[in-house]
Amino acid sequence: MRTSIALPIFCLGLLQVTALKRDTLDSLTNLCIDSTSHKTTPSREASLYKQCSPWKERSCCTENTTRIAHESTTDLYNIDFGHCAPLSKKCKEHFVQDICFYECSPNTGPWLIEKPNNKYVTEKANNAPLCESDCTNWYNDCKYDLTCVENWGEDFNWTTGVSTCPTNSQCKTFEDIYGSAAKFCSKVWNYSWKMVPDSEPCIHMWFDSSKGNPNDAVALQHAKKILNAGSIFGTSPMVAMAVSILYLFSS
Repeated sequence: MRTSIALPIFCLGLLQVTALKRDTLDSLTNLCIDSTSHKTTPSREASLYKQCSPWKERSCCTENTTRIAHESTTDLYNIDFGHCAPLSKKCKEHFVQDICFYECSPNTGPWLIEKPNNKYVTEKANNAPLCESDCTNWYNDCKYDLTCVENWGEDFNWTTGVSTCPTNSQCKTFEDIYGSAAKFCSKVWNYSWKMVPDSEPCIHMWFDSSKGNPNDAVALQHAKKILNAGSIFGTSPMVAMAVSILYLFSS
């Protein structure tokens, strides 16, 4: 972690994470996002629908949630995937897989920050390290699909209750809007993801569940960095989590 970070940024990080009150390995690596659609704690599901099935052994989602993720024309928070035109089959599969990860994964804890003033969720991932191979495949399979905004988490018009294109916006290809896989993965969900090389500890949205969940080890490693930062700085676990925000922004 770089150490030349200004104190005001540190204070901002502290404000973002203090309310989350997660200061143990278990609370950082075995939790569900606080939202209207997530379970309160991870548990086994008898089955999960299609692309979400890899998470059934330890899941934050229900079978019904995963079915909605596959069959609805919007996501669970009223973002219309067809706001310009229906997504291509391959592109839609990546967005469904992203929803499966977001709804089902118990591994998001090390990257969560508060998301105030939202009726669906109280927190979001911030700069979670997405493996370059996953990010690149997602972008390449969507680059000729259409969108009208860069940041799907912030830029849509919501006056109808469903995401629509803002006045005077134009539908363009993902390639025209983003220009690169790295920018796409960072911007599309308001900096929830950050593309990193596969050689670094990183999250795979696509994995073979028969070999276990590779993201367990990634979350554990990042959680240990958060808690170890507190020991190094001689601070409380809450301040350690603030230090982790600096790590997320500077790594």
